[in-house]
Amino acid sequence: MKDSHIEVLRQFLITQMNHWVLFAVAVAGMGIWNDSQPVLWVWIVCSFLPFLLYFVRLRIEPVFFFLVCHILAGYLLWMLPVEGSQQFFLRLMIVCYLLRSFHLRIRSSAQREAAMLPGFAVGLIVVLLVIVHHQQPSSWDQYFVFITIAYLGLYFIQSFLQHYLHFLTVNESSAGHIPAKEMLRSGMKNAFLFTGAGVLFLLLISGLASLSRGWGQLRGFLLWLLRRLFSLLHLEAGEDEPVMEPPESDMELPEPVWDAASPSMFWVILQRIVMTVMVLVLLCAVAVGIGLVIYYIATRLRGRAKTQETELEEVTDVREKCDKEEIFKVRRRVFLFLPPRERIRRIFQKRVLAGKDRILGARRGSRLELFTAHECAGRLDQEILGVLYDKARYSQEECTMEDVRQLKEES
Repeated sequence: MKDSHIEVLRQFLITQMNHWVLFAVAVAGMGIWNDSQPVLWVWIVCSFLPFLLYFVRLRIEPVFFFLVCHILAGYLLWMLPVEGSQQFFLRLMIVCYLLRSFHLRIRSSAQREAAMLPGFAVGLIVVLLVIVHHQQPSSWDQYFVFITIAYLGLYFIQSFLQHYLHFLTVNESSAGHIPAKEMLRSGMKNAFLFTGAGVLFLLLISGLASLSRGWGQLRGFLLWLLRRLFSLLHLEAGEDEPVMEPPESDMELPEPVWDAASPSMFWVILQRIVMTVMVLVLLCAVAVGIGLVIYYIATRLRGRAKTQETELEEVTDVREKCDKEEIFKVRRRVFLFLPPRERIRRIFQKRVLAGKDRILGARRGSRLELFTAHECAGRLDQEILGVLYDKARYSQEECTMEDVRQLKEES
């Protein structure tokens, strides 16, 4: 199968998936409107409209013929024999399909439809099912159940086709041989096998009550058939045995395994899934809230520590920050816990500020940041002050308490 044919098949699956999700919305609207059940053949015919419009976008370039094809297709479906709210939703869907096709023609170069996200589609169908279940008889539930199962089955197949085409595109420039046909054949076999098994399982658990009643009727018929065959065998052997008559129409059938009055297993499973999801969402919300509180506290503490560190860093460069005296108002008890390197730098800052007038001299209108550390120490006649400050500020050599005492003695 060519890649273009696979893409066309994938587009057909996508249009069918999207259509039946929208059909679930229409069924919910009809149920809320208290209208009659939908006419399925009408919606089946309508499901081919988006796929037809895809071909029109793909094959017809002239705008005039493009518009003619859209108008003609929309008009033919517009005249389908439906009434009431079903007619309203059907025509609304036709208009949406036409507008969507125009949008893809104008804005998109690929002209392709995109599948709805499975989580959004299934979640929407489940919500609509719960709404309609409390307003209409249980016979309406089958529409949503079968739509969900069909959507999941089609999604798995089209997802396989999408990944297959992506793999071929990525490895198109590969020098080696890619067994594309063998990959497609084996992959499609497994995809159809597992998807079919999953769909069959979902159908079984969603309609277990009706299947149980059908199994009871089938078992009663088999018992009657076996009795009939045994009676015929006795007659051929010459035995005078009474012939077993067919069971009467009011014959009591065996009790079904699943009580029809009890809720369907589908609803039991759905209720547990919803409760589990709600619990998980609640736990996630609590965890996110706790995480945000911890992050806020940690950010505030980290910001406060960075602010203190920035203040200490800002006051170390004499030429830039020494004229801001309010920064250096540090309490004495904090000074006692500082390491020798920081003590030397603090002592340097205090002495420079204390001898500001001596450093500036005749340049009273100037600023301390215009002088280097050695210039400040030289004007104060404390050369050791500049040497130890350079050691504390720029050197990798470790400062000691002996340096601090030496600097204090110099004063």
